[in-house]
Amino acid sequence: MVFCEPCTLPLPAQYRVEGDCVHYVGDYASRDRTPGTDVDVCFSGCIAITQIQL
Repeated sequence: MVFCEPCTLPLPAQYRVEGDCVHYVGDYASRDRTPGTDVDVCFSGCIAITQIQL
């Protein structure tokens, strides 16, 4: 487990409308891997723990 900062860049995503349905397509493998962020930690095989405020 690694305590780290969350990545603030958005997930590359697209939406596809088919009739009454909207499909969400996120390209997780293309996320930015800034060293030390939760995305980098997870893609490195560890568990990321981040503190967020709501």
